[in-house]
Amino acid sequence: MEIHQLRYFLAVAKTGSFREASFQCHVTQPALSQQIHKLESDLEVALFYRNHRGVTPTPAGRVLVERANGILEQIERAKKAVQIQAASSGEKIEIGAIPTIAPYRLAQALARFRQKFPNPLLIIREEPISRIVRMVEEGELEIGIASLPFDAAGFAMEELFTDELLLAMPVRHPLTLKTVVQVEDLSSQKFILLDDDHCLSGPVRRFFQVHNIRPEVAFKGCQLETVQSFVMAGEGVAFVPAMAQCAGPLEYRPVERGPSRTIIAIQKKHPRSLDAIKMFLSLFREIATARLNPPK
Repeated sequence: MEIHQLRYFLAVAKTGSFREASFQCHVTQPALSQQIHKLESDLEVALFYRNHRGVTPTPAGRVLVERANGILEQIERAKKAVQIQAASSGEKIEIGAIPTIAPYRLAQALARFRQKFPNPLLIIREEPISRIVRMVEEGELEIGIASLPFDAAGFAMEELFTDELLLAMPVRHPLTLKTVVQVEDLSSQKFILLDDDHCLSGPVRRFFQVHNIRPEVAFKGCQLETVQSFVMAGEGVAFVPAMAQCAGPLEYRPVERGPSRTIIAIQKKHPRSLDAIKMFLSLFREIATARLNPPK
């Protein structure tokens, strides 16, 4: 009994068709059928009823379905355990993140990762997107974390989550009385904006254009922290990523049909399959989305 035979067997049992199973397993139908016949011969029992409507497992086949699923799950667990052990050999893995992501939730994800897996050594580097692209291309970074839009030509790209842009306001601002700010509420507001070449300015500009809003601009800055400090001082309101909410004297509210950004991870076109990277990104997604969607 071979592992690939069990995979073929389960595919047939799931699809009820040798043809569909062959597509799913990326082998020819004759090759798959031959392996199923060989498996039946080795076990000396028929595993499927075959008729013009398709194939269904025999009683013996149903027993093997349950056992085969368990066997393959154990194999996957063993594979992951071996990969984790191999990864714990002291290898250093560097991850890049743009400045509007690096200060927010990545530190928590890194701390959680290190609690579970002290090795390999994960290092986070805060870099502008142009440097992240170059460093990923040259192998200095295993992965880069950025936001759309992004020219993914030559890269493998994975969308991680959507980060809503919330309206940041001073405490006791009139709009804090609302659960959701309406578009028409914004026409009378002064705005603190990020510079036009900032990666977050695009979604905000498109939002203003779509809703025909001509914002009164009180201040433009190049750092989220500076923008929020002007909001705290009562100089206006600002759109801020949900993950960048601070614990200071500010209030945040979602805006009807408001702007958002999509957070992505980029790697080389044919990246190494590292469980450490997958685990870290999973933790980052979990922590960030928990923050973006706090329990009610």
